Parts: sequence; C-alpha cells; structure tokens
Amino acid sequence: MIDAKAVRANPDAMREAVRVRKVDPEKANVDRWLELDEARRELQSRIDGLNGEKKELAKIGKSDPDAARQKGQELRERGREMEQELGGIVAEWQEIADWFPNWPHPDMPEGAGEEENVEEKAWIPGQGYLSAEKLGRGETSGQHMPKRPVHATDQDFKPLHHAELGIKLGGIDTLQGGQVSGSRFAYLRGDVALMQYALSQLLIDELLGRGICRRRNWAVARLWSAYAQAASACDRPGFQAFTPRGTRHQARGDRYFAGRSGVRVALCLFAR
Repeated sequence: MIDAKAVRANPDAMREAVRVRKVDPEKANVDRWLELDEARRELQSRIDGLNGEKKELAKIGKSDPDAARQKGQELRERGREMEQELGGIVAEWQEIADWFPNWPHPDMPEGAGEEENVEEKAWIPGQGYLSAEKLGRGETSGQHMPKRPVHATDQDFKPLHHAELGIKLGGIDTLQGGQVSGSRFAYLRGDVALMQYALSQLLIDELLGRGICRRRNWAVARLWSAYAQAASACDRPGFQAFTPRGTRHQARGDRYFAGRSGVRVALCLFAR
C-alpha cells in the first residue's frame, strides 16, 4: 500500500507518478484525496477528543449520576454521527488511494509505449551480444538481426511464429485453452510441455545455486493483502497487483483467489 505520509508530504510526486504510469487522474485524484485526508484526520481528532470526554464521565458519575447519564447519552449520539461521517470519508479516501500507482523508479526512462522501450541486450546465435552502440529504443536492434535463421540450411526455409509452430507440432492448443480460460491462454502438450518444465528446472537450479530460497505458492490470499503493491504483476499500468475487484472469485470469507504467482510471492514479502 502506498504510504499516505509520503503522498501527503509530496503530492506533486504522486501527480507525476499518475501521469507517467498513465493512471486515470479522475480515479487517482490527488487533490480530492488531500481534501479527504485532511477531513479524515480532523474528524478522527474530534472523535478521539470525544472518547476522552467519555472517560471523564466516571468522575462526574460519582457526584451526579443523572448528569453523567444524560451527558453519556449525548456523547454516544455525537459519536455515532461522527463515526458515520468518518466512514463515508474513509471509504472515498481509500477508493482513491487504491488507484495510486507505485512510485516510478528514478532510473526508469519515460516512454509512450513498447515502441519506446530501451533495449538493454540483444543476442544473435553464433555471434553473441550486440554492442551498445547498436542498441536503442523499440526495435532498433532489429536492423542488425540476420535476415534468415542462422540454423537454416535450406534457402527456402520460412520461419513460423511460435504459436503457429506449436499448433503445427501439436504442442500448443490455443483453441481448447481459449474455450476453457479465455483468450491468450493455451494448453502445452507433449514435448513442448516437457520443454517448459525443463526451462523451469534450469532456472530453479540457477537460483538455488545463487542461494535463493525456493517457494511453493498457494492460490488464496486474505482481503487485507489486497493493497499490496507488486508492479511486476499488474493487470494494467500503474494499478495494484491484487485487489478484490481484480480477483476472479471470492473463495470464502475474506479470502480471494490470486491467480498469478507473482502476486502471491509479493504478498509473502509484504506480510513480513
């Protein structure tokens, strides 16, 4: 969850984060949030003062029980009204805060989309990595790539997209995956599935060799975890990784299914 003190201390930085991460400024309304934040804190201070008055009733009750009883009833009525008002303020305050994005890293370059992504590395089989001066933004390095696959021995060889190749080899089933889970999902079968397991094991062995702890994730998380920030698993730019409205189904009580492993790993670290 974004630290309210940080937003309060530097609202311009949050306005910039909203702009850079392309979050709807009407939903992540910093000015309105500041108004509500001030009203929330002022009202909470009044409620705390009211609670202090309630504690003083014990002294009055010893000398004038009737006056203490009447005063207590008045304080309870005022308290209920103030708590109700506070609840409305906090609800809107939290709804806006839910849309606040993570703070952008100062080293992150700004861009309009994928076409402006900064290239870090580009590798060509048999040649290695391209030099830094051949890198740029978007697909700058593409002009230095081989016009045909380096492993192709046939001059008429035509490379296929991985999805098309997977269907042709019977290793990727997008039709059944789409029917079961929706678009962009696919079943991996046969050697393609084995290859994914092999790549996963290769990565696990590498991480274990670096002393990184292996984790097994579960699929359910508590509602309080909804405000954990995990940008690597965002559903859309700048939005929290896991919120009640972003989950698919409620499991039981305050528990929700969190479908992405990145979310569950983030919640594990957040909980500490």
